[in-house]
Amino acid sequence: MKTFYAVAGFIYGTILASYAGMLAYRLPRNETVIRGRSHCETCGRVLSWWELLPVLGFILARGKCRYCGQEIPLRYPLTEILLGLISAWLLAANHFSLTYLRGMIILTLALAAALSDLEKRVIPDQVSITLAVAGVFLWWLDGRWLEPLAGAMLALPLTLLAFIYPQSMGGGDAKFMPALAAALGVAAGAEALSFAFILGGALALALKLKGRYLDGLPLAPFLFTGVVFALLH
Repeated sequence: MKTFYAVAGFIYGTILASYAGMLAYRLPRNETVIRGRSHCETCGRVLSWWELLPVLGFILARGKCRYCGQEIPLRYPLTEILLGLISAWLLAANHFSLTYLRGMIILTLALAAALSDLEKRVIPDQVSITLAVAGVFLWWLDGRWLEPLAGAMLALPLTLLAFIYPQSMGGGDAKFMPALAAALGVAAGAEALSFAFILGGALALALKLKGRYLDGLPLAPFLFTGVVFALLH
């Protein structure tokens, strides 16, 4: 039975990762996420249904658009496999429960934020709002309606820091962190934020020691990593 949950979880995870990739691509470009067929980013040709299959579509298309030959970014199948494995772990451990549902919603939206931040250096407000609303609703279903409020308060000092000292982080980060902490709750939110800032700080320090300088590291990928750490350890 555990194998069934792991396989089902992997499939669900790849589908949700594909959806996260779509959000990350369309929202910063002000494109609709409700309707409209996915298309090649280079030639604009509409993709066939089998090309949209998570992981398999990339393999069947041999990693290229079959119309113009443009290579498909490797981040798509890699993120699908990654979230598939995380989903398999969570479903095998929690089965079809509110814990699993909450975890996958948070991971999907956090992944969308991370991909968008990496490509466009922006976290769409729609992602933060959806995460906050979903987090409050799911905690309410669990009978713990104060948990998201306490989680959001946990991230409030970081949000205030962003507005007082804008050079510390972007406005999208300042909105996304309270939403993320609200959805995770106090304990997991504290773990995710702490892990993200420790990891991000360590990387920034390592780059500085090597004489390399980046004009601000995108924070959302570290926050996504923090969510993974908080949910799996």
